[in-house]
Amino acid sequence: MLWILFSLLAAAFFAIVNTTDKFALGKWIKNPMILLMAFGATGLIMAGGVWVLFGISQLSDFLVLVSFLAGLFFSLSSFFYLQSLKREEVSKVMPLMSLSPLFVLILASVLLGEFFPPEKYLGVFLLVSGALMISTKSLLRISFGKGAVLMILSALAFGAGNTLTKYLLNFADYWTVFSYIRIGSFIAIIPVLHFGFRDLKAVARSSRKVAGVVFFNRFLGLTGLLLVAVAASMGEISLVSALTATQTLFLFAIALCLSRCYPKILKEEFHKKALLAKLAATALMFIGVVLIV
Repeated sequence: MLWILFSLLAAAFFAIVNTTDKFALGKWIKNPMILLMAFGATGLIMAGGVWVLFGISQLSDFLVLVSFLAGLFFSLSSFFYLQSLKREEVSKVMPLMSLSPLFVLILASVLLGEFFPPEKYLGVFLLVSGALMISTKSLLRISFGKGAVLMILSALAFGAGNTLTKYLLNFADYWTVFSYIRIGSFIAIIPVLHFGFRDLKAVARSSRKVAGVVFFNRFLGLTGLLLVAVAASMGEISLVSALTATQTLFLFAIALCLSRCYPKILKEEFHKKALLAKLAATALMFIGVVLIV
């Protein structure tokens, strides 16, 4: 059952990344492409590190192509995600990433033949429903903000990337799969490098602290993706993806803590009317987790 632990740990990492990205885009960085380029560059460095430390297996030309396609989907997901964060509060749009397990459920059933008993489908539905509800201010009024469409596209691309990751794991170990996908992600962002390369250099030169935070945050997010790959090597990607939807719980906890204790770092809107929705969402997600595992 280690896949459960890895999935939840990945969800926690993703929540930290989301919060830090919103702060960076609001305080330090105006061009989201900087973070996208940092994502590609950090992934390439990590792939090189994996090759040196663990070695990687050789894949067929077809599987290399699939790996690069998965990398493209992850890069697209990051692009849509960053554009969404630039437009809206992180707690309003990030829960929409929880739609990704539904996309994975559909794609994995078609491409991988993953099918489950009815109670597990119910668990996925409850997890996703809870993740969406936790972003609402009231059970009677659901609003996701200006970046909703972009985040839905991000969730779709992320789900496609995860599904292809599981497909590749049928042929190679997770170190190999992770490394090839990271190379694919870097190749995917090459056409847009000129949109933010100067800004990236300017950030690196102006503040080592900001550059350090940006690249460490990308490393943390990529570690989360590696944990998802490890978990998927042990279990079905549909269930692994569903458990990562709990990142909204971690995200809510982080946002609440920072808003109360360090509002200069992150200020989110929380009202007493929202408490019922949050409690109901948490209960749904807890039941969903129980049904899945």
